[in-house]
Amino acid sequence: MGLKDLKIAKAYLFIKYCRCRKLCAHALVLSAYYRMKIFFVKPAKLHKKWGVRGEETGWKEPKEVYNYAYWVSYAVDKVCSRTAWESKCLVRALCARHLLKKRGIGSTLYLGCKNENGKILAHAWLRCGGMFVTGGTGEEYATVDQYATYGKAQYNLSKNMEEMNESEKGEAVMSKTLAESEGTVKNDEAAKGEADSTISTEGKKED
Repeated sequence: MGLKDLKIAKAYLFIKYCRCRKLCAHALVLSAYYRMKIFFVKPAKLHKKWGVRGEETGWKEPKEVYNYAYWVSYAVDKVCSRTAWESKCLVRALCARHLLKKRGIGSTLYLGCKNENGKILAHAWLRCGGMFVTGGTGEEYATVDQYATYGKAQYNLSKNMEEMNESEKGEAVMSKTLAESEGTVKNDEAAKGEADSTISTEGKKED
């Protein structure tokens, strides 16, 4: 039995007897999927699926969210440590992000780098609320980019806020238009009054 076969066998046995079996099985499939995507798909196309670029999710979540995020972190770490293919920080972060998103839970994916002995090292980590799900806290790395994946409640809230803002903008434009129209009407009335006054004055002079 080769090394890869041994790793696959270990991963299979782990999933079979693990407490969160379904979550681990899903993480195994996702790790292979994201590894293939990173290997074959161009980064520019990959980034579009990672969330809203340049934004962050909130730092507070309910207790139930943290409980689920813990098991996601556990499953991703255990499974990705046993895969026959490379499942490094970015693959782990994307797997965890996918599993959280499936439950409607928001997260933020961070990309960073640091200089170590003249070499640039890249790293990816995932945060859910105040909990770092994969890749540690990333304190040693300078954040280069970040992608927010909003949960259902957060997404609806932000969407409602956008609609409110658009509504307010529409009301402001309408008010401005009405004010300009009223001003035009008043100006027309004043001009008409001045014209009538001029005509009456000229008529008196002729008399």
